[in-house]
Amino acid sequence: MKISIIVPVYGVEKYIAHCARSLFNQTGADLEFIFVNDATKDHSIEILKEIISKEYPTLQNQIIIIEKPQNEGLPQARKTGVAKATGDYIMHCDSDDWFEDNAICSIAKKIEETSADIIYYNYFVSIGEHHKPCQEAMFSDPIEYAKAIMSFSPTSGAYCWNKVIKRSLYKNVEEWPIQNMHEDVALMPQIILQSHTLAFINSPLYHYRVSSSSSMSLDFQKNKEKKIQSQANQLILINFLEEQHRVEEFKRQYQQLISRCTYIAAFFNHSSIDKMHYKSIWKFPIFLNFDVSIRRQLQSRIVILFRLILNYFK
Repeated sequence: MKISIIVPVYGVEKYIAHCARSLFNQTGADLEFIFVNDATKDHSIEILKEIISKEYPTLQNQIIIIEKPQNEGLPQARKTGVAKATGDYIMHCDSDDWFEDNAICSIAKKIEETSADIIYYNYFVSIGEHHKPCQEAMFSDPIEYAKAIMSFSPTSGAYCWNKVIKRSLYKNVEEWPIQNMHEDVALMPQIILQSHTLAFINSPLYHYRVSSSSSMSLDFQKNKEKKIQSQANQLILINFLEEQHRVEEFKRQYQQLISRCTYIAAFFNHSSIDKMHYKSIWKFPIFLNFDVSIRRQLQSRIVILFRLILNYFK
């Protein structure tokens, strides 16, 4: 059994050494390490190469460094890595994060026990020296797992980095995201809905690093850009459900996605969403148990109506 670990690299010279060592010290499986240099402007790659040559020379045949000519963002860097991977399974690691020492051993054991298409696990949110364990919900049905992810459930993250996935499931992804914000929400349901079996490791194996610079900025313009990026990725998922003729099967999740995208369009970028989605928001009843708040749904409809009136009198 071979596992490919894909690591996009951009602007992480403070963290790449910790990340790389946490990967190179793993045991328990035949590992392939794929680092994708997304045209980083700092010394991340030089630091990585020095660590490899001085500390892990015996692993050089297992390590691939891909040089991209220009920066294309996190999801496209992952796509580049997936295309190069030769493992039976694929894992992802962000280059400012790291794995627990026993992570691969635990994962390899679970694969041997279950031969599952997808294995996922708990993680830590790490802020400085504080590491908060986060508990994921356990699913055995891929459809229910995909529904929870599409609903933005707080206990069912779409994250690529807490999942180990059979490489064959990536072959039929219809559309890879380009934008960074909520990129996993656009990608993971496309993969999960091709799978048949899930397995869960009820231990935190991954450290997701959070710093003040990575939190959502209160600056309106930056917030607006992130909202629009999120909208673009949610539209990928909307289009996927429509093209796969699975809207009725995922009706609640489809309504939630439409409502979120329409809200973003109304308040941040009204020209970027198809007019049919403006119209469709009116067709949906306001559910008292709807995950998108009633206040937000009403605000969206009022602003859309206001925009339509303004357009009428132009």
